[in-house]
Amino acid sequence: MKKLLLALLGACAFSASADAQSLIVSGGPNINAPITISSATTTKVIAGSSVRQMSITEIAFVSGGAGNVTFEYGNGTNCASNTVALSGAMAVAAAEYQFGDGLGNVFLIPAGFDFCVVTTASATAQGFAEYNNFNGF
Repeated sequence: MKKLLLALLGACAFSASADAQSLIVSGGPNINAPITISSATTTKVIAGSSVRQMSITEIAFVSGGAGNVTFEYGNGTNCASNTVALSGAMAVAAAEYQFGDGLGNVFLIPAGFDFCVVTTASATAQGFAEYNNFNGF
């Protein structure tokens, strides 16, 4: 009986530690923001919080043509200042693209910054970005 009890306690302790490691740090449920880009431009997709970090958990869009797409964060109108690239310029064609699955971080953006998408040529984008805000680590 003691061996069975010890085995059960060990199994419970193991499963609790495994669950704790897989938890996502979040400030609440994910929020969807539309991506609607119809020309070569830099577009603010999500306005950041001055006190909370932003976790981008999924980005999905359909490109209407060939060009480049870059993800970045920054301040001001359409991330015009203090810009930091989150990705390199990714060549896209008329197709569907998805980054992440809504369950973990694709990009982590510091408090006080906005999330923007840069498109070139005819790389239009229609879709969404999923995110949540949290207090950080």
